[in-house]
Amino acid sequence: MVKDRHRRIQLLLALFMVVAILGLGRLGFLQLIAGAHLSRQAWSARADFVALEDFSRGEIVDRYGRSLTDTTYEPGLIVFPVLMSEPERVAGKLAAILKMPFPELISKLQKNKPAVILKKDLTPTEIEQIHQLGENGLCILPVKKRYGPAALAEHLVGYVAPMAPGVWEEMTITRSKTPLVWNWGGVLGWSEEHGYGRQDLIGVKGMERIYEEDLHFSSDAEGVLVLKDAANRPLNPTEIRLRNLVSAPEFFNRRKVVLTIDRDIQAVVEGVMDQRIPRGAVVVMDIATREVLAMASRPGFDQNKVAAYLDESTAVGVFRNRALDYYYPGSVFKIVVMAAALNEGLVDSKETFFCPGAFTVAENLTIPCWKKEGHGHLTLTEAFAQSCNPVFLEIGQRLGAPLLLKYAQYFGLTQAQLLGYPLSLGPALQIPNYPGAVANASLGQKGVKITPLMVASLMATLAGSGEYRMPQIVKRIQDQSNQIIREIAPGVAHRAVAPSTARELCGLLSEVTKTGTGKEAWVVKEGSAGKTGSAQSGQQDVSGEEIIDAWFAGYAPLSYPRYAVAVLVEGGESGGSSAAPVFREIIEKVLALKGENEGNK
Repeated sequence: MVKDRHRRIQLLLALFMVVAILGLGRLGFLQLIAGAHLSRQAWSARADFVALEDFSRGEIVDRYGRSLTDTTYEPGLIVFPVLMSEPERVAGKLAAILKMPFPELISKLQKNKPAVILKKDLTPTEIEQIHQLGENGLCILPVKKRYGPAALAEHLVGYVAPMAPGVWEEMTITRSKTPLVWNWGGVLGWSEEHGYGRQDLIGVKGMERIYEEDLHFSSDAEGVLVLKDAANRPLNPTEIRLRNLVSAPEFFNRRKVVLTIDRDIQAVVEGVMDQRIPRGAVVVMDIATREVLAMASRPGFDQNKVAAYLDESTAVGVFRNRALDYYYPGSVFKIVVMAAALNEGLVDSKETFFCPGAFTVAENLTIPCWKKEGHGHLTLTEAFAQSCNPVFLEIGQRLGAPLLLKYAQYFGLTQAQLLGYPLSLGPALQIPNYPGAVANASLGQKGVKITPLMVASLMATLAGSGEYRMPQIVKRIQDQSNQIIREIAPGVAHRAVAPSTARELCGLLSEVTKTGTGKEAWVVKEGSAGKTGSAQSGQQDVSGEEIIDAWFAGYAPLSYPRYAVAVLVEGGESGGSSAAPVFREIIEKVLALKGENEGNK
């Protein structure tokens, strides 16, 4: 009897514990996991709220904290259907003013519809005509626009777009820690586990995609609202309130992704490219730190009108970041050939060569020089300055494929890498160890593809005494009060070539701009050094002519190297005529800008 009673007490206690645990679990979910969402639901039940911004999101800024998206404000029309007495009459008037279809307007102005930004970027005429209507429920206020007219580096920054079908469900399933959380999140139509609503915009390309978890923010900073009663009627039919959360604690949780980009240099590069390069890329790198100061690709696109480019994007690759795409480098790769040969002692600075206008690689393979009549007798310096094909074909044969690949790896050319920007590109150097393949590789053609970023890094390595360090594009993630959340550490350095080799090669590079194929890249007073390249792309234009990719890779100033620059011009004439002048203009403008303004940073 006593044992039975004791057993019943134990069962009751166990049942009580199970109920208590379930209750505490539910309470914990409501407070810790779904609390913010339920709070928003409660708020929306008593207030018709519209955020005065495109979407809530963190910032992408340059090294000095300046916006790269040019976040700006434009006049927008906010409508509160709950305040309108005659929605159809108002819709008719607005249709005439805004040139919008009446059915679309009336569907948004019904009494049961939530407040909405009806149109942004209103013209002065539209603003005046709307004011003259004198209708309740219409207000014109500045709306925050993420991508302004002075936005820069669109290929690097990327853009946002609505979630594709099934993405929300996939995020909920993959990120939820337990099935219970997924079930409750799914019932709510919103998952507190990953903080997204079904209608939210997410990063699709570039930094917007890579740093989505840092940039996504589920609370609006400011907006306008109308308070409602339990019957969904406005408490005050004429009152529209401003709600500002800029000083609230949750606002300071918005994060900033701080890039290594210098907005001033980026603007210079893009301005020059818009005048000179319809298609191509430019990368500017700080030689001392290997931080990317500018990265631009053309053609560009408007981040506010992505859909407008979808039909033509496949034809011109408007969304491609060409700075991170693989290309044949042409004679730019001769830098690697010469560096390897000098470092291995396979050539001597006093050695002389003879160019008859062609080089016989094998019995059935003769490759011509770009100068059909040949260069005749040349020193090593002259051969490099004139980019003589037969000389480099001979040096390439001395090296062989294993040494070429070894030094390409030393210079970071065998795998695309960029700190802060994960790259999915695989290796694009494949050089079989037989004479024909080595010959093609020695001229930067078949078997060798590298990116403009890699080319800029190659120049920085040589100008930096032969020491390679992985390029960097992101400095840190921080909050609105500039507290650092996490920092990206610089890459570990390793030696690509001996300092003496780097010095000797830099001397050869300076001869290219002084007397050789890169004279158009010479910078008056400050000097420069570099290498031209003209690569066969393997593609043809509409007339059937082969497209040439024109290159110039260089650095400046000559006496104290500071900036390494890679210029790629798709469809150019030659590196010397198409890319070298672009390099010179960019460097001259950057040096003038930084000479005047560096002390103000």
